[in-house]
Parts: sequence; structure tokens; C-alpha cells
Amino acid sequence: MITFNPGPSQISAEIKQDIIDLAQTNILESSHRSEIFSALSERTIEGLKRFLHIPEGYTILYTSSATDAMEQTIRRLVKQNSFHFTSGNFSKKFYEMARDMGKNAGEDAAEWGELNDFRNTDIPSETELITITY
Repeated sequence: MITFNPGPSQISAEIKQDIIDLAQTNILESSHRSEIFSALSERTIEGLKRFLHIPEGYTILYTSSATDAMEQTIRRLVKQNSFHFTSGNFSKKFYEMARDMGKNAGEDAAEWGELNDFRNTDIPSETELITITY
């Protein structure tokens, strides 16, 4: 099986079986406002916090896509100034989105496949958000 979000990705036999098992729970037919989904969401978030050692007071958010996550991050966290390390089209999208939203967006651009020079980059002190996207 090959998926196309965000892959394409090869899926192992174990994951294929997990998908089949999940389909039989009817969760895929449940509203995101239902009790069954709410309970699953709470267990998932708590499990992720434990697995990733996320400190108390931090929040895990769901997004519909990486592009949506970029847009919502800019809208919610940046009043005026952001800074973006870019190295390719996808990371440049974050920078361009901030600029298109009227933010003062700075950029340190590297060629695709190259690394940004994090140590020698001058980031303005008024920067509210720094992004590194590869």
C-alpha cells in the first residue's frame, strides 16, 4: 500500500493490519465532536506527551495540514516580526506566507540540500517567531 499524504510512503504489513483493525472500530465514521473521538483524542494527546516528554503546561494541537499549521502559527504567534531559515520550496513557503500576511519576515536562505548557517545568522531581537523547516 502506498499513501500520498504527505509521502508517498510504503506501509508495513503491521501498519496495514492496524488500519484494518481501526476501520472496524467505526471511529472513522464518528464525528470529531463525539464522545468516542473525544476519548480517543485525550488518550492520544496524553500518550504523545508521555512518549515525547512534553513538559507540563505545553499543548499539542491538531492541524489539517502542514500548510495550515504554518498559517495558523503565523496568525496566532506573530504580531509583526518573524524569521525563517529556508532551504527549498516548502520552507520558503513559510517565509512567503508570513510576508504575504503583512509581517516583517526575515530570511536566511540556503540552497536546496545545503545547511543554513545557524551560528552566524543575525536574527533581530524583536523577532517573535523563528522557523526551521526542512
